[in-house]
Amino acid sequence: MLVPYEKKKKNLKKEIAEIAREYSIPAEEALSIAQAFGIQDIDQEVPPELFRAVAEVMAFVYQLDQFSGNEVKGKKGGK
Repeated sequence: MLVPYEKKKKNLKKEIAEIAREYSIPAEEALSIAQAFGIQDIDQEVPPELFRAVAEVMAFVYQLDQFSGNEVKGKKGGK
């Protein structure tokens, strides 16, 4: 079944906001980051040309987490 673009976009925003809430990230920031990386689908693979940018963002978040005394927790393989 084909889903109209606007409905798909709305669902993506909702899903990103839910994940952001789960990790205590302000939803507006999560949506801005997703837009900056051109994310169209929550399960979309990161394009090779964005590997470095994504890695730098992830490293920055990890460092902030360590600085604040928290542990980075992921759904898969995290603590």
